Amino acid sequence: MLKEYDAAVVACFGTGNPALFNKTFYHLYEELSRNIRIPCYLILTSSLFFDSLRNKGMVKGFKELKELGYRRILVIPAILADGKEYQKLLEEVEAAGFERATVYRPMLQEYAEEIASMLSEILPKDKSSYILLGHGSKKSANQEYANLKEELVRIGRDDTDVSLMIDDEYKEEAVYFPLFLCAGHHYQEFISKHPDNKYYQKSLAEYDEIIEMIGKRIGR
Repeated sequence: MLKEYDAAVVACFGTGNPALFNKTFYHLYEELSRNIRIPCYLILTSSLFFDSLRNKGMVKGFKELKELGYRRILVIPAILADGKEYQKLLEEVEAAGFERATVYRPMLQEYAEEIASMLSEILPKDKSSYILLGHGSKKSANQEYANLKEELVRIGRDDTDVSLMIDDEYKEEAVYFPLFLCAGHHYQEFISKHPDNKYYQKSLAEYDEIIEMIGKRIGR
């Protein structure tokens, strides 16, 4: 499949924290670059952070990529669920007018079973009640999160629930895990509001096993 394209692009929103960016989104980009045998670039869907985060392999947008001579691209969204950012990405790819452009589905659609299985390994089976805290979107049905919950129950993790920040729900005595590729200021704000709970700090893109799984799947 990769032979049909002359470049691959990892697309992410970014973060204002350069150190966190390198541990998450850029970590994902580096793993995919190792597995994909065509030129691979990183594009931020938000222009807010480009100047402060610019690193090897980054281009400013799809128009710049097209100016470099690429005509057939494969886009890998570093986005968990369908919402505003994913729809914006689809619009930007279409507007650039490539000869051919294929955009992968959000990661909780592409890799739901694998992510559920790996989260089950990360979260120990004990008497804890776990909450996977995602952001969610007011402009979508957030079905990916419901599907992840169903998959967790199917593999025997009914001790693990999924909650969305947009619903403004909170459960006392639960152990929270950031269901983000990059657990930035939104997650930290939630922690500051509820400091008595226990929290995992590493987000999905900081776990090598998750990043390696994605890299191997795409690099087949």
